[in-house]
Amino acid sequence: MISEPEMVGDFPDWPEPGTATSEDRPATPRGRRPWLWAAGGAVAASAVWAGGLYATGTQPVVDTRGYRVGDGLCEKAELNALRLSLGKRTGDPIEAVVEHSALDRVTCDLSFVPDVKPREGEFRASYEVQIIAHLHKKADPEAEFKAFARQPRWGDGAPARLEAVDGLGEKAFLIPPPAEWEGPRLVVLDGGAVLELGITPGYESYYEGEGEGEFEEPPPEPDTSALPPLMVEDLRDLMAALRS
Repeated sequence: MISEPEMVGDFPDWPEPGTATSEDRPATPRGRRPWLWAAGGAVAASAVWAGGLYATGTQPVVDTRGYRVGDGLCEKAELNALRLSLGKRTGDPIEAVVEHSALDRVTCDLSFVPDVKPREGEFRASYEVQIIAHLHKKADPEAEFKAFARQPRWGDGAPARLEAVDGLGEKAFLIPPPAEWEGPRLVVLDGGAVLELGITPGYESYYEGEGEGEFEEPPPEPDTSALPPLMVEDLRDLMAALRS
């Protein structure tokens, strides 16, 4: 059994000016502007986790199990099961890639709205979906995977409650919505790959014409209780696509 070591130390120094290589290139955003929540706790937690792994020093090479993480995550994330519940994609996806000899990280942000067009002055549900894929190549993420999964999304909340998911990767946890207007998350460990799928529900108003119309009171928060099995199905398909 592997215990969970404490995370110590700082991030590794970047190369001196003029010595940077392709494996140290920064994130390259693509598409529309990222959401604020995507730059919040999930990103911070990933950075802290990565820093702790780097600080352990030289580690054996990790079994990446054939995963390849890089450009094209949004294209490979078909999410066919979730589409039946969330509706159609809207807007342009955002994909950001960070590649390094020790750790690759890719994020994909997507928006969904129901296929049914609302009447003028009504609200309709909307969903923001974020997929994060890490590929650890020098430090095995297993020891700190549970601690990583328990990190609150916003960085200032209570540790997340974890529900084990069987039959998905090496280890998998479902994190139920911790508060109102926060959806479920699913995190999976498989060798050196760590994948996360999170959904944030919301509403948007619909009005055609200039100016502002008369809107009804906002409806209650969308029900996301039926989404976890669909998330498991879609993340399993994505994991297969990343190994092909």
